[in-house]
Amino acid sequence: MSCGASDKEASMRSAPRAWTIALPAAALALSLSSGCAKKECVSDQAFFENNVLPVLQKNCQACHNPTGDALETEFVLRPASQPDYIEANLEVFRRNSTRIEKGKGPLVLIKPTRQIPHQGEKRFDIGSAQYKAFEEMLQRFDKPTASCPGEVRVDALSDVKQLSPTEAYRKRRSRSPVASRPTTKSPRSTPIRARSTRCSTR
Repeated sequence: MSCGASDKEASMRSAPRAWTIALPAAALALSLSSGCAKKECVSDQAFFENNVLPVLQKNCQACHNPTGDALETEFVLRPASQPDYIEANLEVFRRNSTRIEKGKGPLVLIKPTRQIPHQGEKRFDIGSAQYKAFEEMLQRFDKPTASCPGEVRVDALSDVKQLSPTEAYRKRRSRSPVASRPTTKSPRSTPIRARSTRCSTR
């Protein structure tokens, strides 16, 4: 069935006014049943968070973290306890997606599948769900049309400096109304003279 109007919809347009209330719902049900509904757009960040980041956390982050065995590499992931870890790790993945082994392919694909030596051994198979998620993420980096309309692309943020947790905390503090409120000195209170406790001689 095509996505155009059906004979049933045409007859409904000439029906009494009371039927027009049900027309939007009927048209929606018709489009869904005929497969004409538009596929929801998933942004690059949402795709990374839901499909790629869990794979990284399960298979890679044990070594690829600031204190792990791979801390000297260019592929160091930020733990979830740190602010903006999703955006930071997306940028790490994007930056490493451009590292290519000649005649083999992107390192983010060939190392975890151990097509070249990898100290962390094989993490998943070629063609697996994890592999396909990585592949689609690379395609999204290469094709701007893969992003949703109006989305700021990740590669546009490549020159943005990532703040450390301390810098981020100080920045939030500087913007806080409490932190920026001028402090006022409390008026000097007049000392209260202590009452004498001597007994009266009268």
